[in-house]
Parts: sequence; structure tokens; C-alpha cells
Amino acid sequence: MLISPENRKIIEEHGWTYFLQHQLVGIIIFFSIFSFVGTAIFLKTSYNPRKMGILSSIIGFFLEFTIMKPEWVQNIFALKIGGDVIGAIIVSPLYWFMTWGGTIIHLQ
Repeated sequence: MLISPENRKIIEEHGWTYFLQHQLVGIIIFFSIFSFVGTAIFLKTSYNPRKMGILSSIIGFFLEFTIMKPEWVQNIFALKIGGDVIGAIIVSPLYWFMTWGGTIIHLQ
């Protein structure tokens, strides 16, 4: 999250203090809620890491396209598909698959 183009731009323009006060707290709250819901689903079902990764990716993309709308999503809406868009589309699911895979390995 800290290396995203949007966050780097905010840090360059306003500094770390502004970023920590206005951006990072929201990011932490969002991912805490998202992870809590995912953990509840995981504990109540018998989903494996692949199913949890797919579910998290779908919900994550839905939230990014409807609520968060980062720069790469706005580029998709403007039909400006470039390396940053392709990178974000690849990295987002990888994050969730690695997270759930690590969770399962840790619990075994």
C-alpha cells in the first residue's frame, strides 16, 4: 500500500505526517474490516486457500471499482490501459492468495 502511485504522490506533496494522519488510518481500518469478514467466512466454512483467494479477489475488485476507485481503476474507466493497470490487476489477487495460503499453512 505504501508503494502505490497514489500514496507516493500524497507523501511527496504533503509529507509523511499528513499521510499517516489522513490516509494510513483509513487504509488500516478498511483492511481490518475486510480481513475480519474474510476470517469469519473462513472459520465458518470449509473453504480452502484457493476459494478464499478467489472470493477475496472478487470482493476486493468490487470494492475497488465501486468505492475506492484508485488511479488504476480510473484509468480503466478512461480506457487508458497501461503497465500500471496490468500490474494492479495481477498484484491484487496475488496479495489475497498469498495471505490465505499463509494463513492455512500457519494453522496447520
